[in-house]
Amino acid sequence: LLTRHWHRDGPARLPMPLWKKVVSFLAVRVTSWWREAKHPIFHMACTSEGLTIGIRCCTPPTCVLQAHLASDLQNTLRLHDVNVDRRWESAESEDVRGLLCSLCGRNIALHRSLGIEAAIQAVGVSLRLAAGVPVLLAGDLSVGGVGAAGAGAADAELCGLVAQILGAGGGAASPPSSP
Repeated sequence: LLTRHWHRDGPARLPMPLWKKVVSFLAVRVTSWWREAKHPIFHMACTSEGLTIGIRCCTPPTCVLQAHLASDLQNTLRLHDVNVDRRWESAESEDVRGLLCSLCGRNIALHRSLGIEAAIQAVGVSLRLAAGVPVLLAGDLSVGGVGAAGAGAADAELCGLVAQILGAGGGAASPPSSP
């Protein structure tokens, strides 16, 4: 990992023991954005040309929808084909892929089964990177490629998914049907 603006003569590398301390400090504090979210997550669905074609709603398991959206607003959203009642924890991997494709407007290729928790993590990291917010990803990427067996397969898959969302990775999958 490189750091910027910490060294006047260019990028400086932090020593590995320091990175390990940072990771050990964060590892016990960072769990899942999906499981900890207390509000519904809305995003615009778009085409590959960047045209907005609708709104998608993801309601985390800890969210009480009535605490955030009045029943009249929920009904209005339902009338406009926004599924505010969908429980994404039980969604098929292809439905989650469709959600990701509608978010970024491009095909996303999956190399293993993808749950909503990993998808939300990838979207959060992607949005932060796109906004120029620094992101520290600590994991095992030495598994020999995306989808490889081993403890680091999920870490490698997350990085590959973030790259695809940002348009840096190749997505050869066919377009999904609307979720």
